Amino acid sequence: MRIVRIAVVLVVASGAALVGCGDTYDAGYLEDIGSSLDAGFPDGTDGDPSPHRPSPLDVADAETTEGVVGGDSAGDAPPTCVPSAELCNGADDDCDGAVDEDFSDLGSACDGDDPGDCAGGVWQCDASGTGQTCVEPPWPDCVASSPCVQSAPVEDPDTCQVTCGETPLEPCCGNGVVEAGESCDGDCPSGCDDGVACTTDTLTGSAEECDAVCAHVVGQDPGTDTDGDALTDCVEATDGLAWTDPTAFNGMLATIGEAPSGFFTSAQCDLFFGDTFGEMWALFDDSTQAHDIWQGWEYQAGTTNDYSSAADYDFEPNWTHSDSTGVHNSFQVLYRAKLLLDGDGTHCFSVDTGAGGIGPGDIAGRRNSCGRVYLDFSDSSVPMAETGYGSNESPIVGCVQAAAGVHDLALAARHYEAHFYAPLFRVRYCYGGASECVPDQSLTRQMMRSWGASVCVPACGAATCGDDGCGGSCGSCVGGATCDAGTCVGGSCTADCSGKDCGDDGCGGSCGACPPGETCAGGGQCAPGAPVCGDGAVAPSEACDDGNTETETPPDASSLPTDACISDCSINMHKCGDGTLDSGLGEACDDGDTDDEDECTSSCTVGDSAIGAACHADGVGADELDYTAGTIVGCDNVPATFGGCVRACLRSIDPGFSQPLVYNPGGYCTLLAIKCEGGIACGFAPQPGDFDTCNSCPSGYHLEETVTEAAGSVITSRSCLATCSSQADCRWRQWDDRFGEWGQYQCLPSTSDPGVGVCQDVRQHGP
Repeated sequence: MRIVRIAVVLVVASGAALVGCGDTYDAGYLEDIGSSLDAGFPDGTDGDPSPHRPSPLDVADAETTEGVVGGDSAGDAPPTCVPSAELCNGADDDCDGAVDEDFSDLGSACDGDDPGDCAGGVWQCDASGTGQTCVEPPWPDCVASSPCVQSAPVEDPDTCQVTCGETPLEPCCGNGVVEAGESCDGDCPSGCDDGVACTTDTLTGSAEECDAVCAHVVGQDPGTDTDGDALTDCVEATDGLAWTDPTAFNGMLATIGEAPSGFFTSAQCDLFFGDTFGEMWALFDDSTQAHDIWQGWEYQAGTTNDYSSAADYDFEPNWTHSDSTGVHNSFQVLYRAKLLLDGDGTHCFSVDTGAGGIGPGDIAGRRNSCGRVYLDFSDSSVPMAETGYGSNESPIVGCVQAAAGVHDLALAARHYEAHFYAPLFRVRYCYGGASECVPDQSLTRQMMRSWGASVCVPACGAATCGDDGCGGSCGSCVGGATCDAGTCVGGSCTADCSGKDCGDDGCGGSCGACPPGETCAGGGQCAPGAPVCGDGAVAPSEACDDGNTETETPPDASSLPTDACISDCSINMHKCGDGTLDSGLGEACDDGDTDDEDECTSSCTVGDSAIGAACHADGVGADELDYTAGTIVGCDNVPATFGGCVRACLRSIDPGFSQPLVYNPGGYCTLLAIKCEGGIACGFAPQPGDFDTCNSCPSGYHLEETVTEAAGSVITSRSCLATCSSQADCRWRQWDDRFGEWGQYQCLPSTSDPGVGVCQDVRQHGP
């Protein structure tokens, strides 16, 4: 029907007459027909098609006759095809008698965008009609028949037929066999609890991926604080110090005292405290404020006497505000505690109030204050160290001969007109042994117990068995021997190595060690097997074997046996440091000196000034919390920044804020970022780097993330650690200047990824 209407309109547009069935119609009549075709039949006199006007069917018939369409002569008939661009649509758009001739690939085979290479599709016109598209049957969705196979579509290159094929998975999570890359299979833990107190039990990985591992970190759980000293019970029970105890407060008793009457003379140490402890003591008897604190015996306050403000005085907990205490906004503080001294000999203290020169301008300043230190005081004690107006400039040092053990300690501070200046009170300590020393250590909670606490110090001496005096043991006897005054005596055990080449002799001794390449099997017989570090036999793969798996301390050649060996038998400790490179004994270098920041450390590892290298920071205090502070020396090959991480030198410090000691003996170069959230500690804790963008380390190093809690704050750190595969990769011989003891960096499993070995001090990592 639509073709008829178009044909009529074309005729009208030409202005020519239409001839058909022997009748002739003028153009106007044809125009009426053309306009009527859309609305229906043209009207007749009786409602029927007029016998004198052709019906639409007549017109259609007329247009399909040869005489009308083609005409008897050229130019008489209107054209029936208007040329246009040829489309891909099954029509002759350009009126050349051919259909879709510009799309020659139609109907031929093609390969669509499926994964296969087989031409299993057919070229067809696309939806727009302007191009072609390869239409290919969709591939099936394949479902594996078991968890140990992978199912995927497979295309036959000859027939182009697609079927589902299966490939075995190796390793396979779910076949009940623990294979390479799996930590479990079928027996993966669903929970994590070793039942041991003071451990954080963390399940990492997933059972679905057969990588579930239960990690136990000692001493890291929040625990409780039974004694209220801001050190959790678990921290105190696992810090390795016999001195700390979850049931005994670690801190000091602080007392706010009334200032005496008077004016300028009231601030002079001699007149205020008197020549003996007795006069000073009496001034504190009437105090109404006294309580245990775990921090605050060292401070540099603001220009205020508001000692309940944490911004001015870091007393924890703060005591109640007492404005204008005494005369002219002056006050005094007395601290008392039980102090543990580690050795017999000379112990030195210093006290600093910031006192400077002498003169009227200094009276209303720090010099117009007093500070004293007393050890084992009594009514007749004189101060060991004293500074202030009428005394000496700060700091001043005093030393005393004292035996190892527990002593009474008292610190006294007097501040005059505190709202005119910034009160300073700082005490330092050192142990010199046979000689005097320069005090450079802060007083920490781990060194003291609260005033009045009963303290027990284990005393074994030369004893090898029996009670240590504090409920512990100095050792036990074997073989039926009994303990007599700390010595094992008697016993009826007879060693028996009959038929044995190795193993236990039945009395705690040994029947011998197996040669290299053999191990001690059942019955005390040596049999072929993998070498065992600690069996006393040096296997070809071992640098040494001294019969144990310990890294002896102190690790210096002068005090070690000639066969001293590191814990995994990867380096001969005794040979390291003699100046001769012994690569077969595990040495990477040997320059014969003890400088750990040069090209070869005293542990015979390469000093590359990169991550993990020894370092120090000039211009910072011993317990400076900001590891990026000062001038960092020894980390030249650590980039200044890496993403959001920044260059830092980790050090051994006592961080305060109720946190355990931090051990990084000899320094540790790293890249670092820290964030702190909530609580009061965030006002003091440095937060170097951009934590959110510090999410990777340079190639070959591991990013470790740790989370700790301090004074209600959550502190999260990210740092780059040196990776390792054996103990010889780490600094096993490293002296800790901050705490005065030997430290060891050992190859230990990362706490965030136990599958990666990192170099960390054994005390920092935990057992």
